[in-house]
Amino acid sequence: MRLQTTYRITKQTGFYDELCTLMIALQGVAVSTEYLLNNKAEYASGDYLTIEAKHLVSEVRLPLFGPIQAAIKNLEQDQFDLTVISDKQAEQNFTHEIAGFQKFVNAIFKPFIVSYHEAHKDEIERKFPSGRHTWPDAWQMSWAVRNAASHNGTVFDSPKRQPVSWQGITHLPSDDLSSPLLEKINGGDLLILLFEMEETRTGIVLSV
Repeated sequence: MRLQTTYRITKQTGFYDELCTLMIALQGVAVSTEYLLNNKAEYASGDYLTIEAKHLVSEVRLPLFGPIQAAIKNLEQDQFDLTVISDKQAEQNFTHEIAGFQKFVNAIFKPFIVSYHEAHKDEIERKFPSGRHTWPDAWQMSWAVRNAASHNGTVFDSPKRQPVSWQGITHLPSDDLSSPLLEKINGGDLLILLFEMEETRTGIVLSV
C-alpha cells in the first residue's frame, strides 16, 4: 500500500526562508530543463517536481508553480505543501527525468541541513543536556550529516564514539571509511530528515 503524507510549511516553520530559496533554485532547474527539451516551460498550480530518496523508499514532491512566480512579484507565499509518497516505484509517468542533476540536488541540500542544524543546535543541547546520545534520532543524524559535510565525509573523531541511527540506517565509526554516510543518503532523504527535525524541535506536527 502506498502511503502519502503532506507537510504544510508556513512562515512559522523554522526552515521556511531557507526552503523558499531552495525551491526557487529547484524550480529554476526544472524550468530551464523543460524549456531546453520542449522550447517552452508552462506550469500551473498543482504541478510538482519529484525528488527520489535514496535510503528511504520514498519520493518527495515539491510544487513547481509558485516560488519563482512569487519572487518575481517581490512576494512570499504564506504556505506551501510538500508531499512524501512511501513507494517511489509506484508511479513512473514523469514528463521527463533529469537524473543527471542528482549530484546538484544532493549538493544543494547539504548546506541547507547544516545551516538549520547549526541555527538550532543550542536549543537541542538545552533540551537534552546529557549529551548527543540522548538527542532525538533525527538530530543525531543531522549531527552526523553536518560532520560529514564539513569534514570531507568523516563523521566521527574517534572509533569509540556511539553510532547514530535514524529511520533504519545506522552509521558506526568504522563506516566512515568503508561505507561513507553521504553515499548512503541523498537530497530526498535529507528533506524528510528536515521535517522530522522540525517536528521534534518544536513539538508541532507538520503533516496535514
